[in-house]
Amino acid sequence: MTPADTPTLEQVLTLARQLRSADKLRLIARLAPELTATLTEERSDSAWDELLHMSADELAPTGQDSADVLSAMRR
Repeated sequence: MTPADTPTLEQVLTLARQLRSADKLRLIARLAPELTATLTEERSDSAWDELLHMSADELAPTGQDSADVLSAMRR
C-alpha cells in the first residue's frame, strides 16, 4: 500500500462504526498487541500523549464501563 492509498482515520472510523459490536471488539483485540508494541517503541508520539491525557468520558462517551458492555453482549 502506498501512502496515497493509506486510509485516513476518519475513513477507518466510518467503516468501523458500521461493524457489529462483536466485530468492533475483534478489531480492537487484533490491534491491541500491535499498539502495545508501538507504545513501548514510540513513547514520544503525540498521538499517545493525546490518548493518555483524554478523560474517561472522552474515551467512553456512553458512560458505560467496558465490563458492562461485554456482559451485555454476552446476554
